Amino acid sequence: KPFVTGPQLLARGATNEVAPGQTADVLISLKLRNEATLKALAHDVNDPRSPHYRKYPTSEQFLADHAPTQAQVDAVVRYLRQNGFIDIDVAPNRLLVSARGTAGTVKAAFNTPLVHYQLAGRSGFANSGKAQVPRALGGIVCSVLGLQNVARARPMLRVGDVAEARTLAAG
Repeated sequence: KPFVTGPQLLARGATNEVAPGQTADVLISLKLRNEATLKALAHDVNDPRSPHYRKYPTSEQFLADHAPTQAQVDAVVRYLRQNGFIDIDVAPNRLLVSARGTAGTVKAAFNTPLVHYQLAGRSGFANSGKAQVPRALGGIVCSVLGLQNVARARPMLRVGDVAEARTLAAG
């Protein structure tokens, strides 16, 4: 299935805005720092000819060199709080910030309303435009996730028959 964006939903059957008080959970993905250095390191730790072969950075080294700084995370958290989000949680690697708000806080914080839609017999909600953040956060925020329930991750695991698994394993 191709991915459908909020603006495409508007053209295909979006109806009215989601009620401002409806709960909305968001996940803010933050940008890595020193990405070129990180890519080079990823190559070197896998290259047998490199002096860094299999010398993986520790979590502390990753945080210090490549994760968003604490000040960057604090700026995102402060912005979410100022816009009415609650239950704000930062991942240990500082790459993700989750928060709970409402359709109204989403509209205010990211300058896009959430709208209801009907598409191919399904109903749900999606943002009607691109999520926007203030210029001061533009260099920090990679993406704003959770603004739609059109596409949902599904496990790729398939529970199979034991006999079939043995046959496949035997080659």
